[in-house]
Amino acid sequence: MRLAQKKLRFVRNRVFEFPLSLSFFILFIILLYRSSKSDFNLVLVNVVGEDSVYKTIALATAIFSVIFWEIFYRNNLIPFSLKIGISGKSLFVMLDNYIVRCCAITISVNYLFLLNVLEYKELATKILSLFGILALYPTFADLRTTLLGISCSEVNRIGDYISCGNRGNNWTYPSILLNLRGLDINQNAVILIMFTTLISITLILFILTRHMDFGHFILLIFLLNLPPFLIVTERGNLDLFILVSILGVILLLNNYSTSKWTFILCAFLISMAALLKFYPLIGIAPLFYLSLRNIKQFGRSTLIIVMALGLLAFFILLPDLSRLGQNEVNDLSGSIGLGNLVALASGFDSTKTVGVVSSLLTLVLIISIFQKRLWAETAFYSDLNIKMRTELLLTSLIATTPWVTTTNYYYRLILLWPLIYSLLKISGQTSLDLTSISRTILFPTLLSYILVFRTFAIVQNIALIPIYLLAVFFVARELVKIKAQLRLRWN
Repeated sequence: MRLAQKKLRFVRNRVFEFPLSLSFFILFIILLYRSSKSDFNLVLVNVVGEDSVYKTIALATAIFSVIFWEIFYRNNLIPFSLKIGISGKSLFVMLDNYIVRCCAITISVNYLFLLNVLEYKELATKILSLFGILALYPTFADLRTTLLGISCSEVNRIGDYISCGNRGNNWTYPSILLNLRGLDINQNAVILIMFTTLISITLILFILTRHMDFGHFILLIFLLNLPPFLIVTERGNLDLFILVSILGVILLLNNYSTSKWTFILCAFLISMAALLKFYPLIGIAPLFYLSLRNIKQFGRSTLIIVMALGLLAFFILLPDLSRLGQNEVNDLSGSIGLGNLVALASGFDSTKTVGVVSSLLTLVLIISIFQKRLWAETAFYSDLNIKMRTELLLTSLIATTPWVTTTNYYYRLILLWPLIYSLLKISGQTSLDLTSISRTILFPTLLSYILVFRTFAIVQNIALIPIYLLAVFFVARELVKIKAQLRLRWN
């Protein structure tokens, strides 16, 4: 009996060593169950979008590539190292690094913008088509629609139709943005707004990455040239401006002396980002926590101001929240989120029919599947100082909140860039070995960045689970750390 229990425990532990493969296995069982109640071809149509042999083969290939990677890397059969590239500390090597990094960042961030502004639209369209992205003209369509909504007198709250243009969109942003109507900002300002935003990103990225390990730098630059950043730049979506705010917060926390004005300015940036789109507001929580833990150093005034900025933004947004759920995106075509994963596995054609209970049950299931692996691989978190932990909490929570609560198009994957940056930066600044978590997190995330077609929606959603769950395990480890500190204080 004991031998059988030991064998069962061994098998169970080995199975949970491969959480991505286990997730695909569970998905396969669900698909078989669905096909028993309907024609298998109909099931495939729900999964890949159409009855296509080629798309089905492509989907199967993508799934097996994830399983192949997980088995080989778990058993250390393939070497893994990010520390490659130029080495040395001489003046010339450092200068070369700075020049190379400056050029790489400038080109990666701005080339698509320049191609469109300089009327090389055919080349820009071909580059986007390589990733299955349909170029929209006039350029920066999402930003133009937002400015149209602001200038349109018929738009007064969430859900109102933007009748002033021909995009056929409803207003889905915080209503406070409509107060910009008095500034008479029109579509003629699109180019200037995009130019200013992209130059700001270029400068901040150079400052953040100028001292990073060169191999890590190459990976981060590679991510900037993949579909999420291409789409958000081509569309001019407001998530691009939220990215600027997050990068600005990271810059303040890491490159200047930590003072009460640093926390206050960080809270201000996050609050302003929340007024563009709702979800960045969660970023106030880590900043409030950091201020609370440093209350003796920076005083209660800092804590009160940070909390006040967060509460002010919340109460400004509160009237919109009741209408937000009625007007959120429910599309499954190339979309990412917990509800999308449930809908795809259940055979629904949108997330409208996905209830809160089914989403929570799915979240509990995937946490249990990844619990052993991610709990072990986030052990490094407990050894970090409070500022590093706050940075990880902020970047992971802002990325994960929209994944849990709503449907997200590919451009929102740019929110993972700051989190990946923080992980790589911490591994370079400390003696901590993040090779294991890199294997678990970076490869599937990189795969999800590349697979942009509707065919791979299920693969993408499963591959993204580990990085989105990091927020859950960071919070859990922070709570454990607080509990241990309180226990020591009481004793």
